[in-house]
Amino acid sequence: MPPPSGTSKKSREHEIKLTIFAATGGIGRQLLEQAVLRDSGLDWTVVRPPRLTDKPLTGTYGTAYGQNLRRGFFVSSADLAQLMLRALEQPETIKQAIGIAN
Repeated sequence: MPPPSGTSKKSREHEIKLTIFAATGGIGRQLLEQAVLRDSGLDWTVVRPPRLTDKPLTGTYGTAYGQNLRRGFFVSSADLAQLMLRALEQPETIKQAIGIAN
């Protein structure tokens, strides 16, 4: 299948490798999952959202690399999607875990 119009092949390849984990299994599970990814040899990005809401896109959310966002209890699905799409175009997000919250 060809990439969607306006999407580069490189972006599409990264999209396929983008991995998302919800922070539902506690820190031990998160660390285990991240270790499996780290040792896989793949390019990966972990996005750690807190509780998702159905609120509209704000574009104003906080992020933290390598950890969950402190005092971050909610994020809208739209803001989460925006971050995930932006991560596809940012090589610095490869092999990173990113916390996000509104």
